[in-house]
Amino acid sequence: MLDPSEQLAVAEVAIYAILVIPSMYTLFKHGWQGLNGWLFLVAFCALRIIGCALQISDDKKGSVSTTPAIISGVGLSPLVLAFIGILHES
Repeated sequence: MLDPSEQLAVAEVAIYAILVIPSMYTLFKHGWQGLNGWLFLVAFCALRIIGCALQISDDKKGSVSTTPAIISGVGLSPLVLAFIGILHES
């Protein structure tokens, strides 16, 4: 049985794995004009997936690491940059 933090990490991996597909589609459809915004949105989704996957791995091993927290914290910067890029494109 999974503990609540592990359940949350699994749910986040599932959500961001689904959301990265339309983000990549939009990135390719907008081309160079939308590169600033949509590339950072794809990077945000990728960082969140990696951070949650590392958290799940640490929970399975029973170890505590700061790497998932750092990656999840760094994940906010691409979100802000994506917002600015999409706002610039519009």
